[in-house]
Amino acid sequence: MSMYPPVVSALDFTSESMIDESIPDSTPMKNFYRNKTIFLTGGTGFLGQLYVEKLLRCRVKQIYLLARPKKNKTSIDRVQEIFVGPLFKKLNSIDKNYMKRICLIEGDLGSVNLGMTDNQRQELIDNVEIVLHAAADVRFDKPLQQLCLSNVRGTREIITLTKEMKNLLVFAYISTAYSHSPKDIIEEKFYPAPIDPDQMIRIAEYYSGQSTEIFETVTTSLIAPWQNTYVFTKALTEELVRKASFFVTTVIIRPSIIIATHEDPIPAWCNNTYGLNGFLVACGIGFMRIMLYAKDTESNIICADFVTNATLAVIWNKVNEIERYEFNDQSNDQTEESSDVIYHVTSKKDHLTYREINTTMREMFEEYPSCNALWLHRPNSTSCPFMYAWLTILYHAIPAFIFDIYLKLTKSKFRLMPNYRKAQLFQMHTTYFMKKNWTFIDNNLKKVIARMSPYDQEFFPCDVNRYDFKEYSYKYLWGLRTYIAKEPIDNLEAAKRKLIKLKIAHYSVLVVYYFFVGLFYYYLFQLFGVNTFLRNCLEYLLKFKR
Repeated sequence: MSMYPPVVSALDFTSESMIDESIPDSTPMKNFYRNKTIFLTGGTGFLGQLYVEKLLRCRVKQIYLLARPKKNKTSIDRVQEIFVGPLFKKLNSIDKNYMKRICLIEGDLGSVNLGMTDNQRQELIDNVEIVLHAAADVRFDKPLQQLCLSNVRGTREIITLTKEMKNLLVFAYISTAYSHSPKDIIEEKFYPAPIDPDQMIRIAEYYSGQSTEIFETVTTSLIAPWQNTYVFTKALTEELVRKASFFVTTVIIRPSIIIATHEDPIPAWCNNTYGLNGFLVACGIGFMRIMLYAKDTESNIICADFVTNATLAVIWNKVNEIERYEFNDQSNDQTEESSDVIYHVTSKKDHLTYREINTTMREMFEEYPSCNALWLHRPNSTSCPFMYAWLTILYHAIPAFIFDIYLKLTKSKFRLMPNYRKAQLFQMHTTYFMKKNWTFIDNNLKKVIARMSPYDQEFFPCDVNRYDFKEYSYKYLWGLRTYIAKEPIDNLEAAKRKLIKLKIAHYSVLVVYYFFVGLFYYYLFQLFGVNTFLRNCLEYLLKFKR
């Protein structure tokens, strides 16, 4: 009998699987966003699509999206291609014409002036009221030069644009809770930048188009003690936003490790394999067999919809706060409340450890296996780099080499080894974050939640105390199966039959493996006379006993 409650399928869009919509149409936050004009970057990504969906449900007037141009596709084609599917089903039931409120602006965060035309730029200057900058290159292994141009210079270009906007209410920047990861306790405040961001941009521009070898040579020493180029550039970007906060009303959101949605607008929706999502899928199909992390490290995971709703709540609170001071003729009274700029969106205080996540998800994958499994899901972990290197050869390299020979003989183009190299590289860049604990102070967000009306707290859920991973885990697994592994709901019986076959294969290999290991040590001991020594010791003990 299953140890888990009946699964609400991630494809079941009944009212039971969606956030409650029995909330009045008029609430303080809903009224604030109604008929607003938004400029959103990163709107085509995982978090960005959630922002688009929620803002459109709040009946904003227009959302301008900055997106890279695609060959042979118009802006309308791209909108119709991206903003459809399960995530937008609830919105579609409310407004069949919601796509008309999405305006795609072709541009590039890594280009000067964002790659926009003068007419596009002027349209934004004349109309935009809220800027939500969620775009960033999140690849940890990307060269520093490229990230400086996209993440740092791109944000500077956005800030320059916001300063010209005639009706701007607030500029919101999505950073990361790990932007100042060298510190153990991270408060909701600005920290000194590791280097002047404008100077870093000039250096990156100077070497633009040239060989990146010089940059790559000095990167490790330049970014130290930051562990990768992504969090380093996030720290630089926050310094740009700090400077801009003297001229533009600004808020910064620092989320921790983002996973699938909790319930808004549907449970466990996700569409990328970054971070924990990818690790769990890779473990579930038997691809990842060994991982490098400390088992008792706190995970600090947060559901994506908590991040999007917290962002919208913080924006509402910031503008409402300013209006309140102006109404009371206290615009010059810089109280502590009005100075809140940075907001942490992290998990509960009783964090789950990676050991607990591993145990829970292992049980889940046993109960709900995958038809796409390559091998039995038996993920192992270690915090010792030497042991990890040895087990990587044993669990990943050797099986991949053998399997790739088989694939080559069958003339298949797919290869396991290149995928293992990518996984290995990604894990090397993330290990630091899976072996260290941080304390994130989150008082600012708590104050915002306390100011929200009860109805707004239901429609914009962002209180992490509502989140329980053990209760949520079965929905999360179905989300991973449905949206990442692309497995239909009705293949569970076939998956369980495959699981039995994989178990037989797995334990058969173990028997053969340990037989040869035992044989190896037997002859090794015999070679060095260990067997004779042990035999003599045993005979002596038996003789002594008699």
